[in-house]
Amino acid sequence: MLNTETPKVSLVTMLEATSEEVVGDFVSALLAPKGWEVEGIRKRASRLEPPDRYWAMFEIQAKNDARARSLRLVARGAFGADAWEDLHARLERHTGRPPDPIDGLGYPTILPERQVAFWFYPFDPAMPGLPAAADPETMARLLLGHDDAAAPLPDGAPSLAVERVRYLPEVGAILRYQFDTSAGPLSI
Repeated sequence: MLNTETPKVSLVTMLEATSEEVVGDFVSALLAPKGWEVEGIRKRASRLEPPDRYWAMFEIQAKNDARARSLRLVARGAFGADAWEDLHARLERHTGRPPDPIDGLGYPTILPERQVAFWFYPFDPAMPGLPAAADPETMARLLLGHDDAAAPLPDGAPSLAVERVRYLPEVGAILRYQFDTSAGPLSI
């Protein structure tokens, strides 16, 4: 039977929880202790999953002196209490580690007062292998057949760049791998 009860959290609340101001304040507070500043925020995509959930994805431009980074932040929220309890339970087991999108992984931060959670790509609760798949060193070892992670790659091994072609939170990711070889670039 279709539930016609109006959720306690509205679309207006979703728009507030995923506003550039809220996202900017969150990211600025997270990056400032490491000396990084937010240079720009742009909403890349949003998706409603009626009647319970939504997500929005942001591109964050951050700068630290001469270094610059482009980060992807996901805001995942729920409209009703049951959907929020489910989302909270799924993400809570990942929240024991600090989010570090610059030098580590952007683990989720849960904001219960807004019924939203923020995390940074390549963390994704539905794709636990994504951080490894997006890591150039891990994938170079795998693709070149070097199983010993403790041993350095041999001299002359081609360097690998990983490009995010497409990412949909909790749905899928398409990555391109490009080796820089003496014969020219090789894409996978």
